[in-house]
Amino acid sequence: GGRSYVVFLAFIVLGCALCDTLVRPASVVPLIGASGLVSGVMGIYIVTYPNSKLLMLLPVAVPYPVKLGARWFVLVWLSLQIANAFNKQFDTILVAWWIHLVGFFLGGLYGWRQLRSIGRTEAAAQRRGDL
Repeated sequence: GGRSYVVFLAFIVLGCALCDTLVRPASVVPLIGASGLVSGVMGIYIVTYPNSKLLMLLPVAVPYPVKLGARWFVLVWLSLQIANAFNKQFDTILVAWWIHLVGFFLGGLYGWRQLRSIGRTEAAAQRRGDL
């Protein structure tokens, strides 16, 4: 419901803001953007629908649609986020790589908690796409 969604948004946004404060305590650059929240939505999606397929447009000369498993997409995306977070070349670029990772983790944690609360039977049905 609506209230649960607002709680989810607040949980992700506050968690990402706390992470930014811990990772960059002396920063004078404010945290602006919604990338942590978008990552959180990806986290809850992969926990809720791990076997789903995503329709993507590959950015080539003539874009064409490709179906890709959500798990593969997230694996590639997470790998890029982790690689960039540890790459010292990107220290001067104002992209909050750690915020992406924390948002994803918190979204997954929230999704896992929600699935536990609705019960194992309903969660299995939801993963299969029966609900």
